[in-house]
Amino acid sequence: MIKIVFFDVDGTLLSEKSLRIPPSAVYSLGELQKKGIKIIAATGRGPYVSHLLEKETGLIFDGYISLNGQYCFTAKEILYKEAIDKTDIFKLGEFLENNSVSCDFLGEDFILRNKESKEANLSDSHLGEMASPFIYSPLSQILDRTIYQIKAYIPQKRDRELEELLPASSLLRWKELYTAIFAKNGGKHQGVKIFLNHFGLEKNESLGFGNGSNDLLFFNEIGSSIAMADSPRLLKEKASYISSAPDEDGIYEGLLKFELIPQAELWDALYEDETPAGFYLVRNLAIAKGYYHLVVEVIISHQDGDYLLVRRSKEKNKLPGRWESSASGSALPGESSLEAAKREVKEETGIDRGDFTFLSRRVYPELGAIFHDYHCLTDFDKNALVMQKGETDQYRWLSKKDFLSFMDSDKSIPWQKDHLNPYLLKIKKE
Repeated sequence: MIKIVFFDVDGTLLSEKSLRIPPSAVYSLGELQKKGIKIIAATGRGPYVSHLLEKETGLIFDGYISLNGQYCFTAKEILYKEAIDKTDIFKLGEFLENNSVSCDFLGEDFILRNKESKEANLSDSHLGEMASPFIYSPLSQILDRTIYQIKAYIPQKRDRELEELLPASSLLRWKELYTAIFAKNGGKHQGVKIFLNHFGLEKNESLGFGNGSNDLLFFNEIGSSIAMADSPRLLKEKASYISSAPDEDGIYEGLLKFELIPQAELWDALYEDETPAGFYLVRNLAIAKGYYHLVVEVIISHQDGDYLLVRRSKEKNKLPGRWESSASGSALPGESSLEAAKREVKEETGIDRGDFTFLSRRVYPELGAIFHDYHCLTDFDKNALVMQKGETDQYRWLSKKDFLSFMDSDKSIPWQKDHLNPYLLKIKKE
């Protein structure tokens, strides 16, 4: 039984395209904690990562393996820390005096950069506003400090040169951008051991997500592992399961695969012009500004001229027991608004046929919602409707006169009257 899950951050939790943690991943993390499953961040970033993750998710993780395992902590205590050997620090300082190389020096609560370079700037732009804050500082004010990790912005062909120069340190290449330097025998995998011991858990009770070469040893120390879609071949070969990319809801997919979280109601994220944003939104989670989901609202009439009212289930949290004039709901992933309209009508009433006419489009930035309104004209048996448990529990048919009278009364739901007013004005004149 899985009791703890480790998450790499960049390219795993944090999308390298949107530079955000997708809503489906935020939902997944919250569901794990609800079940009492520990969530641990495992990253090359410094301790500052705890603030970034809390800001992005609204959650306090149960632990953090930062600086590639050199600084492990919880919200309450530091469990382990190991700095780079001072001799190696000064050797690197001599190397930098004679070579035009930019480095970031990461301590417990600081990041110092010795000089600007196009390589370092490229790394910063790659992470955008998610880049960790740093301060420029001369080497003379850096080398005497306690350093846990160094990011050297050098081409991969020079890694061997640094390995020979720094015998008490380990080097770990992070893509083409830089190589990370930290204490010998360090790594995320050591952090995994520390947290398993801290919580009194066994290896087979752990699961981990990763996407980079620095996750290879990490995967050795966890019971089950999930590689993201863009992971290197060696990591995929080692993984128990290969999930989708972060923007394609890979965290959510992987945790569903291992049956650790319940399925969520997902919606396609849209821009205001209704082009896809490329990821899912999750019901009951806040929608970021500029994104929307599609909602349909359908007013239903019979060929004999009567209009349908349905009563909201008393199980509903919002307006239980109130009569409403439409079937409505959010479009599911991949659905067009017409497909969603037909599905909602069938689910809420049992009506499985009718002529659907598009009425209007409404945009509500404050709700993150775009509404498509429809009219459904049906010849379905008026006495054969089937209510949807938890959504609707009774129905009645009204003449057009009585329907319009109901909509004008305080018994109707105010927002439906506002939404459908253009259509109501139209049928009043007919």
